[in-house]
Amino acid sequence: MIKNKITKLNGELETILNSFKTKGSFTRNFSYLFSGKLLTVVLSLVVTPILTRIYSPEAYGYFSFFNAVAMNFAVVSTLSYEKALIIINTRKKFYNLLFACFLLTFILAFILYLIFQLLYFREGIFKLELGLDQLFIHLIVIACILYSLTIILSNWNIRKSQFKFAAKNGVISQVGSRFSSLILGFISAPIFGLALSEIISKSIIIFSNFRKNIYSEWKIIQRNVDFNEMKIVIKEQAAYPKFILPSTYINTLINQLPIFFITLQFGKEILGHYSLAVSILYLPIIVITNSLSSVVIKRINELKDNGQVLKQFVSRITLLLFIVTTPFFIIMILASKSLFPFFFGQNWSLAGVFGTIIGFYAIIDIFLIFSNSLMLVFKKERVVFKYQILQLLCSLLGLLPGYLLNSFQIALIGYGMVYFIFGLIKVQVSYRLINLQYTIQFTAIFLLLMLVLFSQLNLTF
Repeated sequence: MIKNKITKLNGELETILNSFKTKGSFTRNFSYLFSGKLLTVVLSLVVTPILTRIYSPEAYGYFSFFNAVAMNFAVVSTLSYEKALIIINTRKKFYNLLFACFLLTFILAFILYLIFQLLYFREGIFKLELGLDQLFIHLIVIACILYSLTIILSNWNIRKSQFKFAAKNGVISQVGSRFSSLILGFISAPIFGLALSEIISKSIIIFSNFRKNIYSEWKIIQRNVDFNEMKIVIKEQAAYPKFILPSTYINTLINQLPIFFITLQFGKEILGHYSLAVSILYLPIIVITNSLSSVVIKRINELKDNGQVLKQFVSRITLLLFIVTTPFFIIMILASKSLFPFFFGQNWSLAGVFGTIIGFYAIIDIFLIFSNSLMLVFKKERVVFKYQILQLLCSLLGLLPGYLLNSFQIALIGYGMVYFIFGLIKVQVSYRLINLQYTIQFTAIFLLLMLVLFSQLNLTF
């Protein structure tokens, strides 16, 4: 029996090693993206303790708001047509839809600029409440364009399976971002240094993508792009703005509710503490989700007609993710209040309190990788949309006690409970699409984890 098990294990290891050698395989594509993201995380862990001693919590708060606005715009700017770039079936349609996305981005960015100018000159709307000035307005608009272009071009890379290039590009851009953050911090750019460094990072990504894709295929693009054809493709893909866009935007808004709530209710300094806590707690999530999401949706789409293989694929990785990530979040819940001041300076002790709360609910995001992909591949967009509307309303209710009691801690706990519960429900519903039948055990494990971790939170307040 032992000999058979050893033989079986050797066979599985050989299969895994062979998959690394197979060009275009799930394992090989994932390894490229994972290694790239892991390098950026290591870089962040090395540089962030220096940045937190250069930049104040208020500067981080400005950057968090800046990033939230840019991300909201990026979601809306292309009306979700960029998602169709991965699966559209002909080259001609692809190029026309690609340029339609570019055109939409610049048109909506111009409209956004006009809106910001209008609000700026109306005393008391932006200038007084959010502290925006003309420089910050221009930086936000530039960032909005760059964020949108980055998303569009990343989908082009997925279509062409350029995962190695994407990983390399991501590392280079992060090196540029961190290096410029340090330089700008030392030359007295305390408020806008982080925002400027993010613009530099996105510019590096876009320049590299244009050079590799647009420049190399420019003659082909010129022959294929036609305004009339562009209108036809937009009409053919009308389901994306109708069904995908609302769901995607609501999901983005749900994730960023704490940012806007803390900004308006408690100010940018408190927001800065929250921002640092999120950036640290989400490091493993970013590594895993950004590495997996691009390749998982392709893999699920390939296996959707082979139910048993798809079921095994999702089940095995789900279990592995749970085993790998749970210890990290337990440690962060128990030790954030001590770790943050130690690593990032005494000015950041409040970020440790945020870290304790965020560690309680952020873990569910790991398992939403498969959930979101399954819902998309099995065309459950309308179900997701209704679900997210309900989650948005409940998230607002979750923030309400903190608003009434003027406590950002209570507000975030209420929001976190709603986020965790709805995430758990979404995972269970999506897994049933492929007949994964361990929902009771899965729910029991998460509820037990929630009770244990929440009991620790009582010691915080």
